[in-house]
Amino acid sequence: MNKLFSAAAVLTAVLGLAACNPKTPPAANTAPVASFTFTPASGPAALSVSTDNTSTDADTADTLTYDWDWGDGSTHDTAKSPSHTYSSAGIFTITLKTTDNHAASSTKTASVTVTMAAPATPAEFFAKNSAIVQKQTFTPGTVDTTLTFAQGTQLVFAPNSVLDASGNPYSGVVNVSVREIQDKSDMILSNVLTVSVPTNADPAPLVSGGMFNLDIKTPAGADLKINPAVGVGAKVPIKDAKLDVDPKIKNPMQQFVGQSNTCGGQGNAGPIRTPVPIPAGDSSVNWCPVAGKFTIDTTTPPGSYVFSVFNKGWINCDFFWNDPRTKTTIHVDLEPINDANTIVFLVPQGIKTVIALYTKDGANARKSYDNSLPIGLNAELVAITFNAGKQYLAHKTITVSAGLSEKLTFSEATDAQIKAYLTSVNGS
Repeated sequence: MNKLFSAAAVLTAVLGLAACNPKTPPAANTAPVASFTFTPASGPAALSVSTDNTSTDADTADTLTYDWDWGDGSTHDTAKSPSHTYSSAGIFTITLKTTDNHAASSTKTASVTVTMAAPATPAEFFAKNSAIVQKQTFTPGTVDTTLTFAQGTQLVFAPNSVLDASGNPYSGVVNVSVREIQDKSDMILSNVLTVSVPTNADPAPLVSGGMFNLDIKTPAGADLKINPAVGVGAKVPIKDAKLDVDPKIKNPMQQFVGQSNTCGGQGNAGPIRTPVPIPAGDSSVNWCPVAGKFTIDTTTPPGSYVFSVFNKGWINCDFFWNDPRTKTTIHVDLEPINDANTIVFLVPQGIKTVIALYTKDGANARKSYDNSLPIGLNAELVAITFNAGKQYLAHKTITVSAGLSEKLTFSEATDAQIKAYLTSVNGS
C-alpha cells in the first residue's frame, strides 16, 4: 500500500510540475522588409546608379540575403548595396528582393530613367538628328516608275535610266534612298546649309525651294549610276509660293547640286571646269548651279518644280539671294564653354536660308563673311555647343546694323528643346 501511494504521489507531483511549467512554442517568423534608395534617378547613358540598401528584419538574429534585378536584362547582383551602369536609354525598373534564413522575403521596386547621351561633337549631333533616310525599291521595266516620298518629292525612273558600276544597263532590283529637307530647322539639324561658293567669288547665300539627297544601290549594296543620256525626272513641291514673287529676287529658281568644292562651269551632269576645294570648315555642302530645263508645274497649286537629275547626292531648288540693301559684317561673342565644339548659325526671317558663321574672330567669337549681310535684316542667331557629356543652346533675335556685335549666353538643352526651338524658327 505504501508503494502504491508513493508511486501515485510521484506521478501526481510530476504531472503537477508539468502543469505548472508548460513548454513555450517558438514565435512565428517575421518576413524582412525590403527597402532601398538610389541616386541618380535619371541621366544620360552610360548612367552609373549607386544604391543604399535599408532593408530591415524584426528578427534581429536572422541573416539576410539580397537579389538585385536591374531591369535591363543584365546579371543580377547579390551585394548589399551594389552599383550598376545603364548603357542604353530607357525607363528601367530596379527590383530588390530581400530574403531571410527562413526563406521569407519581400520586394521593393523603383524606376530609373536613362536618356540618350548628349553628342560629344557637332558631327555626332548632326549624325543623330539629321533628316531621316526614306527607302523604296523598284525594278526597271519598259514603262516609267514613279516614287513619292514623305514630303512630296517625286522621282520618275524611265526605262534605261539606271546603270551598273561599269556603265551597263541595269535591270535588277534598285534600292532607292532619299532624304528630304523643306524647312530651316532640318537644314540646321542635317548641317546642309544654303550657301554657294562660285569659282573666284565670295560665298553667296541661296534661298531654298526644297532639297533632297538621292542614292541608288543594288540589294547587295553595290553602287548604281544614273544614265547621263536619260536622267531621272524630279518634282519638288512648292511649299512657299512667295519665293517666285519676292521683289528682291533677281535670279530665277534653278537646280543646284551639292559638292565639297567651289563651282566650275556647269553642264547637265555638273561642273565642267575644275573647281577649287573649299577651305575646311567653311561649309558642309556647297551648291553649284546646273544648266538644263527647269520648269514649274501649277496643275495642283501652288505647284511643283520640275527638272531632271543626272547626279546622285544632294539636289536643291534654289536662287541666289539678292538683297539690295547695304551690306555689313557682324561679330558674335560666345559664352566660353567649348569653343572647338561650337557651331553658330544666322537664320534670316521670312527667307528660307540658313547661313553658318564659321569664321573665327578671336577666342569664343565668330563673324559673318565680310560685308555679306544686309543692314536692316531681321534674323535669329543660333549657337549650339557640346562639353563634358552635355549640350547647350543659345539664341537671340537680332536686327542687323552696321558693324553689329552681339553676345550669346548658353543654357543646357535636350534634343527635344533644341528641336522645339528650331521648329519655331521655321515660321519666322
